[in-house]
Amino acid sequence: MGSSAPSTGIVDAYTHYAPLALAKYLQEDCNDGKPLVFAKLFERIPLLTDVSARLAFMDTHKIDVHVLVPLPWLEVVPACHTNKERALEACKRANNEMAAVVQSHSTRFLGVALLPTGHLKGPGKEDEEDGASHEKDGMDILMEAYKHAVETCSLDGVALFVVVTHHHGGMIPFFTDRFITQSQNFDDTEGLALLDDMKKFYCDTATFGLAPLNIRQALEFFESGRVLFGTDTPMDMAEPGSFTSTSKGGVSQCGKNREGRYEANGG
Repeated sequence: MGSSAPSTGIVDAYTHYAPLALAKYLQEDCNDGKPLVFAKLFERIPLLTDVSARLAFMDTHKIDVHVLVPLPWLEVVPACHTNKERALEACKRANNEMAAVVQSHSTRFLGVALLPTGHLKGPGKEDEEDGASHEKDGMDILMEAYKHAVETCSLDGVALFVVVTHHHGGMIPFFTDRFITQSQNFDDTEGLALLDDMKKFYCDTATFGLAPLNIRQALEFFESGRVLFGTDTPMDMAEPGSFTSTSKGGVSQCGKNREGRYEANGG
């Protein structure tokens, strides 16, 4: 969801926002009125739902823009996640509220849409015995789309399809040398190619504490410009603001990259 957010300043590329319309629909229409799994968590974190409090937080910590990733996930309410019509309605309500928040503060927020990944349509597979068509799992379809995009979707060498992982790429950067060694041991050229493709992903710098070496590994693994400053705010409710300060500190301690500049945008 676009906005006229400034092109300069610090952008936190991974924060969470909980659309109240989504939580209300999940609880009242899909969960028999029972409290959601995330209900107590939401109560402890005002920034998840209070836009004014979030803006004050951003000003205090000198963050110009938050990218808002919606919570909760539809999977927390199986009656919604497994039902196509309910999943679509939940996404519609979440995205409408997210769009309204972004439009009301277009220089401070960028929004991420919620998609019903459990109900994405794939090419299907014909059963040889009864001819029945079976839908593929949503994540299988996303990975197929990514593989196709890596191979074909580019314009003058610029990818038209972007994959965003999170939290410094998880364990992939840490185990890179092991992956390479084992792939070579078994002549797994496909595995090596997949590893190279993963370097095109984007990720954030959230480390849940001061861990500059984790960020450094991400900077060394991913292609230039792929590591974005992101903190997982406001999931640090025990010590509000700690994720922002430690992410800033971790990026600063990484020093400069091979091109002589900070690669994460918070540097």
